[in-house]
Amino acid sequence: MYDDMGFDLFTKRVPASDVPSIVPPDTPVLVPGRPEDVAKLEKATGKYPLWHTHLSGPARSRREEKFYRALVGVVAEGVGMQPDTLHYELKFHAGKILRIIDSPLLGLHLVLKSSTQMDDAEFHDYVVLAEKILFLKYLPEVRRKDVYQRVYELTGMRPPK
Repeated sequence: MYDDMGFDLFTKRVPASDVPSIVPPDTPVLVPGRPEDVAKLEKATGKYPLWHTHLSGPARSRREEKFYRALVGVVAEGVGMQPDTLHYELKFHAGKILRIIDSPLLGLHLVLKSSTQMDDAEFHDYVVLAEKILFLKYLPEVRRKDVYQRVYELTGMRPPK
């Protein structure tokens, strides 16, 4: 939607050799992905010489992923932690490390496997392991049934089988 403040622009990745560009050939570039995006871009061309594009991955559509995120949120609230921090720690404890970057400036940085990089079976196995880690490491004195009940109250979702 276009307005005076900005607009949504869908883009797609194409080699730079396919479009006039200032980047080296075969470097991926972003271009309008649909006719309506071309129209939006044409309308705003002189107004915005530079673009800030936010790329995001696929929407969370797996019911199990929605349950998992709700569970992490409930546990994080219970232990006084930010949900994304707990999620990151769970992926670390579950061994979902793709690589470790050692930067002289920034120190060690873990690159962890995203749920979008996991098929349904791998993601299910991860959730099962993450639940075990949650209750062993973060909530050793809390009954699973009570936590699952709280998730159900908030979302209407029960743990996947």
